[in-house]
Amino acid sequence: MAARLRSWTHRHLRAAALLFAAGCLSTGSGSGGCDQNDALGQGSFSYACPAPAAADPSTPSPDALCASDALVSLGGSLPDVAVGAPFSLQFGGASGQAPQPAVPSLAQSAPGGWSLTQPGWLGFVVWSGSDVVDFTHVHAQAIASVHLGPALPATSVPVGFVADLAVTPLGADGTVLGGAVSCTFSTSDPTVLSAQSRSGRVVAITALAAGDATVAASCSGASAQVSVRVSSSPDGRGADEAGADAGTDADANADSDADADDADDGG
Repeated sequence: MAARLRSWTHRHLRAAALLFAAGCLSTGSGSGGCDQNDALGQGSFSYACPAPAAADPSTPSPDALCASDALVSLGGSLPDVAVGAPFSLQFGGASGQAPQPAVPSLAQSAPGGWSLTQPGWLGFVVWSGSDVVDFTHVHAQAIASVHLGPALPATSVPVGFVADLAVTPLGADGTVLGGAVSCTFSTSDPTVLSAQSRSGRVVAITALAAGDATVAASCSGASAQVSVRVSSSPDGRGADEAGADAGTDADANADSDADADDADDGG
């Protein structure tokens, strides 16, 4: 009798969990009560940041959320992720299995995790054999806008200047979205400025020759660009600015010479 009761409980718990997890999927942005984490209390879910690149650990994380302070501010809650951006969940509990999407057709397997194919909520379930151990929900947003930074010098940069620019994907509410976004980069004048992708959201730029150019990033329909002025001056100043300073110095020297002559005449 006890065995039949346990079997009945497991079956109904499994069915209830799957129905609830699948039923929380929506195309809206509202929570709809779907933001429960550790719903059955059998363990804890956490957002897993990707490991640094083995070839170059200095490369910024492909997940903008992990490269910012936004993840810490969530206090253990699961973040919103960008649609189509791979992310990973970890589960700490009795089961050694990784969380699996309750509706596999609405997620795509990715290295180390999953990506969600449309905006809304999707349940993730942890199994132990045929039993549900625990489940939670992940909310996906379409990328509403992207930020390309950090900001470059407002005046100009010298030939040979090298810097990394990184994309930060933002949701409609302005929050930083999790997931390793994939962007394409371009430059308006490759003879002035080169743009070489280092990862899905990071581009290395190099100033090649004096002139003006724009580096642009496009990520899942959202785009951003940064304008760059390259100077042939080694200190990054344009010829006009350098010439103006030279003129100022010449005037100052002339005034000094004149003052010295006046002093000599007076003596």
